[in-house]
This record gives sequence, C-alpha cells and structure tokens, in this order.
Amino acid sequence: MKKASASTKPAADVGRLPAPGVPMDDPTETPYPGYAREAAALAAKVAAAKRSQAAPLPGPLREAFAGEPRRVVAAGKTWAFEPVCAWLVAILVRIESPMIGIIRIYREYSEELKSAASSASALGELQNRMAVRIEQEIRPAPDAALETVFAFLTPAEKCQELLDINRLEFTVAARKLLGKLHPLDLAKLERGCGEHFSGSFATALNIGPVPAENTGGEVFLAPPPEPMTDSVGG
Repeated sequence: MKKASASTKPAADVGRLPAPGVPMDDPTETPYPGYAREAAALAAKVAAAKRSQAAPLPGPLREAFAGEPRRVVAAGKTWAFEPVCAWLVAILVRIESPMIGIIRIYREYSEELKSAASSASALGELQNRMAVRIEQEIRPAPDAALETVFAFLTPAEKCQELLDINRLEFTVAARKLLGKLHPLDLAKLERGCGEHFSGSFATALNIGPVPAENTGGEVFLAPPPEPMTDSVGG
C-alpha cells in the first residue's frame, strides 16, 4: 500500500512538528516548506537548554543559593570546605581550635561591630582592640592551625573516626595533608575557614537599608564584610 504524501495526510497531522530525532514516515517528505529549518532550530534549543541545565552556577550564586562548600585556591590546588554543621563545631571544640575562642570574642563585640560598620575609623579602632584581646587570650597549640584547617576540609565522620582512635591520629592526618604547605598558603586557608564559618551564620545576601545623607530617604547598600583575623592561629 502506498504511503500517504504530505498533502494526503489527515488534517490533524498537517503542520504538526515531530519530536527531534523521531523520523517521519518518509524521510524525503516535509510537512510544509521550512520544516527542516524549524526542526533544526528546535533541536538546537533543546540541546542548549540541556547544556545550561547541566552547567554549574557561577561560584557566588552557587554558594548563596545551593549551599555548596566554599572553595579556596592555595598552593596551586582548589580546596573545598565542608558545610558548617553542629558536628563540625563539636569537632572544633574537641580539638580546642582557636577559632572557637575567636568566634566567642567576635560575638561579644557583635553589637559594637554593627554600630561601627558605617565609620572606617571607628571600625578600625574596634578591630585593633579585638586583635589585642585575641592575642592576649588565644594561645594556640603548635598544630592548631593544621588541625583546624583539616577539620574544615575533612568530612565530620572521618574526623570523628580519627579522634575516636586517639588525638594523635587526628594530628598525624592533618600533618600529612597540610604539613608541607607554605605558611602563606596555610594562612590563606585559615582565612578561608574563618570567612566560611562566620558566613554560615549570616544570610547569603545581606543587604539592608542605610539612611542616605542629606536626602531624608534610604539607599540600599551591601554592608562591609565581617572582619576576620589574618589567621585563626593568632
């Protein structure tokens, strides 16, 4: 039996665009002039949509909306921090990380930091006072920096396993992973840990109203980033 031509197909089929990749009854036929061009354009759109859906979000958007770990490049390598959770905090307390003491001091000054945020001089003076307190009160152990960074880079389950064996196992693992880094690279990772930790307790996009001078109205500005010490190790 002879196949129906495009002109003899049922009215419901006329002008209907088959799904890309699905052959027509006769590959030499086209339902209407320009069908091949439209089918190719549709296939291109579908392919582009699939690529865009598969591609990761840009870094800031990914961190703000997807909650993925912060990444820091140091020593020619990209390091991804574990998400901040209660278990990570428990690990930091157990290894007596200096970061816990530093966060405590920053929390004590939280209201003053908010008040001083609009004045560079006031903020600088407050930061200096806080730095003195941190230097006086925080006495990190020799391996504190290595252990703190290691805790942020390693799943809490693994940290717990090492600590449950004994503290030395945890320290040895931290030395093995980070001990050969240049001090500047380790300091960069430490700063990243501090920013990652403090940022997890704030909104990803922290924008609020600030009174506009001489206008009586309001403007919306992103506040300055929360100050952190150069090194969690002091």
